[in-house]
Amino acid sequence: MTGHEEKDRRFATTLARGLQVLRAFRASDDGLGNQEISQRTGIPKSTVSRLTFTLQQLGYLSHARRHDRYRFGPAALALGNIASASVSFIEAANPMMQQLADETGTLALLAVLDENKMLLTKTWRPKGVPAIWLEVGHRIPITGSSSGHAYLPVCPIRSSSRCVSVCMGVMRASLLRTWRLFEQRGTLSCWRKAL
Repeated sequence: MTGHEEKDRRFATTLARGLQVLRAFRASDDGLGNQEISQRTGIPKSTVSRLTFTLQQLGYLSHARRHDRYRFGPAALALGNIASASVSFIEAANPMMQQLADETGTLALLAVLDENKMLLTKTWRPKGVPAIWLEVGHRIPITGSSSGHAYLPVCPIRSSSRCVSVCMGVMRASLLRTWRLFEQRGTLSCWRKAL
């Protein structure tokens, strides 16, 4: 959540947190426990426990035993199928994107803006290459990925200010990390003396 939504009275924070729990799952996961979900979402574990219980009761999550890991349930799978069917251009793009992946020997993908990252919604791997690539559901940085760099110039006007503020925040955090690293190594003092 970006914070702007939370200021709007129409925004349902509990629903947003429940959806954050669902977005924590990746295709490569063999289920997730409440602790892992809490770490991935930043939501307190006690809140995650209530949300996973509710999502399980509604069929969006399932688990076999009391201490088993949560997995997507039938209701989540149904939503995924509905969403997949509503994005019909992907079927038409399949042959071209697979050809692109095969000819370049790289991963071809479709990503959409998701809060402050790019969410991979479809990937095409080159044939004969080990599956060491990113998978559907992974969220990658806007500023540190070719997908993000391709998205920024065509970012719709209504989301461009949000994109810019996200990028500025990411770059600011990156600069602060670099600055701290220089300070730890003593490199910064060398630069200051040279100036």
